[in-house]
Amino acid sequence: YKMERPISVSVIAWLYILGGASGCFSLLFSLFEETFSLSFDQILRLYLINFVLGVLIFLTGIKLLEGQNSGRILFIISALLYIVWSWISYGLDSTLFIGSVVRLIVFGLILYRPSVNKYFTQTSKVSE
Repeated sequence: YKMERPISVSVIAWLYILGGASGCFSLLFSLFEETFSLSFDQILRLYLINFVLGVLIFLTGIKLLEGQNSGRILFIISALLYIVWSWISYGLDSTLFIGSVVRLIVFGLILYRPSVNKYFTQTSKVSE
């Protein structure tokens, strides 16, 4: 018997897939517009870090959809990296920072509920 993926996992996974993909694409488009006026250091900080975070967020969504426990681990890592990045870039009182912390708490609680734990443990046993 294979347990169905909880709807909450599907919703979070698709939010991460769409958010990561749209973040990467919007960065690529803005990179062509603004690159000429920025220093290499600014490009590295603004674009490379954002792009890596976008890819990590996208991969997190894919892993969650596949039911791999590594998706939950990637969720924690990407959420913590995003919190640190938003704190460094915008400060502790920014809405981006506060939203990142709230998202980590809410999605983290959802992804580690007992019923969701069962889904991820049974999926990882099936794939072994």
